[in-house]
Amino acid sequence: MHQVFKVGGLAAALAFSGAALAEGPQWTYGQIGYWAADSVEAGGVGGDVDAFDIRGSLGFADIGHGQLRYFDGSSEIGGGDPDFDFDGFELRGGVHPAINETTDFVAELFYIDADGDDGTAGSDGELDGFGVTTGVRQVWNEVFEWHALISWSDLDVNVAGLPDGEVTDFGAQIGGRWHFNQNFSAGLSLAINDVLAGAVSVLGGDSATFDLRYSFGGDVL
Repeated sequence: MHQVFKVGGLAAALAFSGAALAEGPQWTYGQIGYWAADSVEAGGVGGDVDAFDIRGSLGFADIGHGQLRYFDGSSEIGGGDPDFDFDGFELRGGVHPAINETTDFVAELFYIDADGDDGTAGSDGELDGFGVTTGVRQVWNEVFEWHALISWSDLDVNVAGLPDGEVTDFGAQIGGRWHFNQNFSAGLSLAINDVLAGAVSVLGGDSATFDLRYSFGGDVL
């Protein structure tokens, strides 16, 4: 009889583990991150760009989500001194219907707005624009998940002393997340033609983002 209880306990543990594996991505969370990019070199213009950001995400109705991101950073574009400082926000809204128990399809619309200057007269600039993102997020096992996304963006750029311009581009992102427990995780993402790098440099560029996230669990509605 004792062995029966042991086998029953093991079966229950495995069932619980399987349930944990079956949980899909979480969409209600807050996170802080560090973002860094190398802009495209063109005609001597280019350099390092980095920023810190804060992001909040709310999931609702088991299918929708809304996100707000604030970023603050600086750029060495053109090798000038002082650096070009910038800040802004990004607003996203989308849906994430489940493909299966562990994988969500992602479709989003986003709006980005930023401005900055290097502290000298006539050096200010601003931009805004929108885009779309689609891809997948998958919980691989109880400690690791990954995502792959593609995006298209259309930005209006206004830099002091230069004609207004429009920048449109496609981009891609892939990343992974390590879960320390049900709530805390760390993520690393790599992006090609990152929309923020393109926004700051007006030339595009690749980027890497490292973040620490606290997930609150289920949807707010």
